[in-house]
Amino acid sequence: CSMAHGPAVISAMNLKCIWKVDEGPAYDCICDRSQQRELIGIRTLEGAGRIHIKDSGIINMPSASLLVVESNKIKRYHCAAERWRFWWFEFTVSGSLPFPLYSLMHVKEGDDEKTKLRRLFQNLPRESYMLRCKASALFTSMIYEWIGTWTRDRKITPVQEALERVIIL
Repeated sequence: CSMAHGPAVISAMNLKCIWKVDEGPAYDCICDRSQQRELIGIRTLEGAGRIHIKDSGIINMPSASLLVVESNKIKRYHCAAERWRFWWFEFTVSGSLPFPLYSLMHVKEGDDEKTKLRRLFQNLPRESYMLRCKASALFTSMIYEWIGTWTRDRKITPVQEALERVIIL
């Protein structure tokens, strides 16, 4: 028997779009996303980039990092090194956020991340509703794995974790 200590409620994530980007110093995107309401997840694998956030300044994106921001707050993003290899996810969340917004999270690349990304790219554009749901579920799983890795590496106490959960709600 395996019994949970309490309900394990997860937030539903609806993955809308994925970009796989591998660019150099000339990569520079200035955008107006003021009418968009989704979240953007940026997962830097190699190199470095910069995200310019309205009213908040600049967030540097080094290798092995994850950042989740509101799309309507992004003014500009660009390569900040010789190379910036990253994944860009556009998604919505129903329920409470299981991650902090605008907080750079250092997350090492997992062994099977590339395989999972390949499955996301295959299933997301399909006409089959079930395959698109499968892509969103896989993305949700990846987010929880990244957040779990980041949380373990931060070595937070159970009290800090409970406090963060209350703040996010």
